Amino acid sequence: ENFTLNMIATSLPMTDSLKASSRSSLSQKQGDRFIPSRSVANRDLCHHNLLSTAQEEDSNLLSEEVESQYKSTLAKSIFGEDVASPEEHKILALKNKAPAPSLAYQNSLKVLYSQNLSSQKRSAVTVTSDSYQTLDAPGIVDDYYLNLLDWSSANILAIALGSSIFLLDCATSTPRSLYEYEETTVTSLSWCPSNANYLAVGLDNGVVHLFDVARGTPIRKLEGHQGRVGSISWNGFILSTGSFDSTIRNWDVRAREPLVSVFSGHSS
Repeated sequence: ENFTLNMIATSLPMTDSLKASSRSSLSQKQGDRFIPSRSVANRDLCHHNLLSTAQEEDSNLLSEEVESQYKSTLAKSIFGEDVASPEEHKILALKNKAPAPSLAYQNSLKVLYSQNLSSQKRSAVTVTSDSYQTLDAPGIVDDYYLNLLDWSSANILAIALGSSIFLLDCATSTPRSLYEYEETTVTSLSWCPSNANYLAVGLDNGVVHLFDVARGTPIRKLEGHQGRVGSISWNGFILSTGSFDSTIRNWDVRAREPLVSVFSGHSS
């Protein structure tokens, strides 16, 4: 009884000052989402909640009803009458709760998650591990850094075999020779994605040829690399070529002066 009366007596004179601090702290802005804000949390109430466990161990003589009434009376006298349940007050207040939507609000995305997709059957795609056709490639250069094969949007397969370029019509399985060089080796080739009639070919001597496949002859010669051209890539009508000389050259094949830019410093 002495312990109970002393706690109440010492807490009553502090009521007005703590009420004012509690109201001012609650009126401030909320804190960051992940960083606790001291201005949001009621520090006096948090301190009370942290020490409530230790106080419960020392008040075992009180009945549960008297103890609950005592805690509620003490909390209201310290923190104000607006505190209904002090034990539910959060020690770390991160942000306010999200406001409730209006009664007329309709979630337009709700239908995406409420549809039953179990009735839709997906057809399984079976990919066989066996090849349906085997091609002979005599003279193909065994080099990881070369790009000696490319498939066009017209279902034409281009293959570089040494100094020769062969085309295979995959619809009819008909091969034909496109061109054969005399003193150099083909090191890369790539079809133009916007026009399957044009094929870019990189050579071991650093030269890049642009072929018109229908005519079977090179129509453009791009010079500037000092090493073999091992990679070719298209972006519209911009042709990028990578060489063993540590440069990447970008060409506009439509322009009179085709060289657009040079990137130096790469390694292949």
